[in-house]
Amino acid sequence: MARARSIDYRRARSVALLTGMIVIASVAMTMLGRQVDRIEVVATVSFAPIFVGMLLFGWRAGAGLGLAAGGLYLALRLPAVRLVGWSPLLGLILSRTAGFVAFGAIGGWAATELGAAIGKLELYDVVDDDTRLGNARSFLRAVDRETARVARHSTVFSVSYLEFALPETRRSRTRLLRAVGRALTGALRTADDICHLPGPGRATIVAVLPDTGPEGAATVAASLSERLREVVADARTGHATIPGDDGEIAALVERARAIEAASHP
Repeated sequence: MARARSIDYRRARSVALLTGMIVIASVAMTMLGRQVDRIEVVATVSFAPIFVGMLLFGWRAGAGLGLAAGGLYLALRLPAVRLVGWSPLLGLILSRTAGFVAFGAIGGWAATELGAAIGKLELYDVVDDDTRLGNARSFLRAVDRETARVARHSTVFSVSYLEFALPETRRSRTRLLRAVGRALTGALRTADDICHLPGPGRATIVAVLPDTGPEGAATVAASLSERLREVVADARTGHATIPGDDGEIAALVERARAIEAASHP
């Protein structure tokens, strides 16, 4: 199973916005400190709304705001144009405007394409960020697969699970879940799926076990608990088998669906 951390485009876009604003502000402040022409400082600051527009609304908004910035730059340069004429300043005005429009259009197109690519990646995201085990989507796919096998071939499958309390602070929760993931990596057969279902104040580790009956599921639950003995002190274990314990597994499926809906609205 891949170990890459899933990408949240909205979070990445927020970081890009903040970073871009800091860079533009820093450049403008440096220009002011060096006593650069104030009109050029305004031109630099004009990249800020273009940057915001292209990231949030795409290339059309970026190009439109670029044209508006070009119009502002022209308006600021008009007094000089009246004094010296168009010839000395026309090239500067056109190059500034072209730069504004190109920045907004190309940057907006790139941001849109990146968002679409990340959206496609999220459709195949089956790795939990905290534990690096399977996530809720991985659990749902595994249960759907094994339920279909039961219907076709009259086989059985089981789900073993263990639940434990989480620390109150985010840093402690992250440290604990990563330790749980390390402890459980490679704990089961390659045909089995082991996943993390997060919850408020508690976490649940579920293992989908093909061709495994109640006795085997109980053994797996005890084995997982033993592996976590030095990491988690109060793990509660359980197991369910289909056919037989359909309701218990259905409850886990509903919980996973709620997590999936919240994670990928």
